[in-house]
Amino acid sequence: MKYYIALYQKLKEIYFSESSNENDLVLICPSLRLYEMEDLELLKPQSLITDPSKIAGSILKKQQVSYELNSLPSSDKYWDLNPNNTLFDSYREILNHAGVKELEKGLEALLAAGDEILIRNGKDTPEYKVYIKHLKEYEKQLTFIEDHLVQVDENMAEEDKKNWEDQLTLLNLRKDMILANWKVKGYKDVIEKALQAQNKLSETDRFLDLLQSVKNYFDASEKTDVTALSAIHDIHFIPYDFMENESGWNNLFLDKNELELLFTKAKEDSKQLPTQILDIEYDEQYIESVEFEYAFIHLKRGWFNKQIFNSTLFRWDESQAVSDGKT
Repeated sequence: MKYYIALYQKLKEIYFSESSNENDLVLICPSLRLYEMEDLELLKPQSLITDPSKIAGSILKKQQVSYELNSLPSSDKYWDLNPNNTLFDSYREILNHAGVKELEKGLEALLAAGDEILIRNGKDTPEYKVYIKHLKEYEKQLTFIEDHLVQVDENMAEEDKKNWEDQLTLLNLRKDMILANWKVKGYKDVIEKALQAQNKLSETDRFLDLLQSVKNYFDASEKTDVTALSAIHDIHFIPYDFMENESGWNNLFLDKNELELLFTKAKEDSKQLPTQILDIEYDEQYIESVEFEYAFIHLKRGWFNKQIFNSTLFRWDESQAVSDGKT
């Protein structure tokens, strides 16, 4: 197991030298998992499985491998197959308990206030019309300034340049006066606050639609047969043909001294490896060197939508954090 840990240490170093994502977590897998070439062939996109005799087998193989690769680590030190704690199930559980920030805290009131100041009896309010009038005047002044700026010429005579600068100063003063007048007489702050409320409601609607859409997708998948479930269990590798494409594969040779040094380095950083893995021993005295090819393969899950978690409207009130690997 010592040299297995050494290889893990080397691959981890290579990965972090190429990755710019500081939040990536590299974990060792203590159990051996081997996939035959014929198994990997079945993991190609379903559209590329043209042999009718392999279509059903491909779906079942993707389902099996997705359960394995979607296992969530029960520790922050190593990863292994855990059928009782999968990303799919945890994601569904999160969706079932997720809330929306501020939904119950007055958005309806904001909508009502926005309607009152923006639209009344199905028509634009006088306040909104005044706001638009001042807005157009302000935009017109900005256009004057832009037109004046393009007239500058580095070959201008000093007197012409002075006149140009004086005109620019006057145009900017005029712009500031229009803006001040807009704030005092054009209901600028009131109208824009109402518009922000309307935009907030639109953002909330989009988030709710996304949340409900994903929930419906999960519900529908559980009521259908295994063929329809392939959409959930399908896993997309990037590159999709890594099993037969030589591009992206790299050769690595490590002699005995390098292996010993890498193992020592991994052991010194023992907080990253559990003792039950460090203590596993095999008879490796006859190993003089190790040579193999490796590639980093990205896994994309079509059913996993991280926009939900990245949204500022996502609310989580449960006792366990979303990212603790248990929720």
